[in-house]
Amino acid sequence: MQMSREEIMETLRNIVLSADSIGKSNLPDLREDLMLVRDLGFSSLDMLYMAVMIEETFQIRLQNLSELNLQTVGDVVDLIHCHSEMPKEQSP
Repeated sequence: MQMSREEIMETLRNIVLSADSIGKSNLPDLREDLMLVRDLGFSSLDMLYMAVMIEETFQIRLQNLSELNLQTVGDVVDLIHCHSEMPKEQSP
C-alpha cells in the first residue's frame, strides 16, 4: 500500500526527531521546503542515520546517497514516495 505524502512526512518527522545531533527543542515544524543542512543543521552523519532509518522504516533500499542530491525535506519525501510506488522486487 502506498503512503500519502502526509503519512511520509509524519514518519520522517519521527526519524528526524530521533537523530541525536538535531536540537529537538529548536526543531521547526517539518515542512517540505526546509533545507536539510541549512535549516535543520544536518551533518553527514545525520544524513547517513536518516538513510538507514528510512531503509528500515519504509522497507526500501537506497543507492549511493551522494548521487541522490537530497537538499530539502521535500526531496526526501519525493524519494520515499517514488520508492513506495515501485514493486518490491524492482526497488533498487
